[in-house]
Amino acid sequence: MDFERQVSESVKATNLRLYLFQVIVVLVSYIIRSLLTPNFYIMNFGFIGKIIFAIPMALFGFFHFMGAKSMTGMVPSILPVPIAWVYLTGLALILASVAIIINKKAKLATTLLSTMLLLFAVLIHLDGFMNGDPTSSSMFLKDIALAGGALFISSHLKH
Repeated sequence: MDFERQVSESVKATNLRLYLFQVIVVLVSYIIRSLLTPNFYIMNFGFIGKIIFAIPMALFGFFHFMGAKSMTGMVPSILPVPIAWVYLTGLALILASVAIIINKKAKLATTLLSTMLLLFAVLIHLDGFMNGDPTSSSMFLKDIALAGGALFISSHLKH
């Protein structure tokens, strides 16, 4: 039974990697095509930036659903039902990504996303960062940078 589960998880991870590769190919194709059009710099960088920011957020959200059990250990102990928080976080990441891409409630979504990422940095990774743990340090800095990116996007959106 363990072997079957490992194979199933390996297939899911391979499919996700293939999907991510396809998304990257589409984005690169779009960028190349856009470079050949007039006024590219004015019209397309904002859209491309939103897509490049939003797609990984959605993937992070899907990872929360695929590996929920392994992520429960990161949920602060003061919160009850850790797996529910993992699923809620995954849903929030996916919904924020969709809001950013379709530009509906995107300002609210990016503001809430930045708040959530800053909370992750402080509640989950700060201790390891302060103790010099390389993994926690990179996760702390990643969450801070992504929160800054979300705030930057938010500042350029209308209601």
